[in-house]
Amino acid sequence: MIPMGPWGPCSLSEDGMRNRRASAATGTCGASMASRRRSFMDQERIAICIEACNECAEACEYCADACLDEDDVEALVECVRLDRDCADLCRLLAALLARGSAFSQSIAGACAEACDACATECDEHEMEHCRACAEACRDCADECRRMMETESPRSRGVATHA
Repeated sequence: MIPMGPWGPCSLSEDGMRNRRASAATGTCGASMASRRRSFMDQERIAICIEACNECAEACEYCADACLDEDDVEALVECVRLDRDCADLCRLLAALLARGSAFSQSIAGACAEACDACATECDEHEMEHCRACAEACRDCADECRRMMETESPRSRGVATHA
């Protein structure tokens, strides 16, 4: 009987751990262990970046909404604009990474740039929501840069089928 994991049938690695994503990423259950480990690490890097993107998008949306409730909204217009741009790029990158798009790395660069700009702007404000947003943006920008350093996730997305 084929073991089942959260994503369907999975293979077992040398140490007995289920590794469906590595098998799916390589397209074959008979791939070498080195290839499986690299694919699993790629998958782990992708999953970490997706999580950082989603957390950043959430922080940016919250920050933009909270800025609109502040007394001096005119002073926060650029913050709101950057929050919205950053959140949109983060969601886009998360979706592209999840499906293994060839455009992931180029969008990761744009996402890191938007996160950096948003963090810089939010650092200019004293409100707690801006501080939390700046931190999430810095974390996401770091993960985007790490994603850009890894092998292209083409055909290695979380939702990739063999």
